[in-house]
Amino acid sequence: MNFPDTSFLCSVYLEQIHSPKADAWMEQNSDPLPVSSFLILELKQSIRLQNFIFKNDRTRGFSKREGEQMLHNLQTDL
Repeated sequence: MNFPDTSFLCSVYLEQIHSPKADAWMEQNSDPLPVSSFLILELKQSIRLQNFIFKNDRTRGFSKREGEQMLHNLQTDL
């Protein structure tokens, strides 16, 4: 059984440098990913940090709207 981490989920739900690898893995594996409440909490904290970084430097991180869309898409997939 494979357990995703926060960086994997970010690569799946937001276009990033490792997204092609994450997307390819998702296409090859049809089993649902085991997702814990701790992983969701960690992802939310990561999104908040990236939003804070983006507010201070628009060349880094990502917007609040993008973070909200990531969480919405994740919830849809769960």
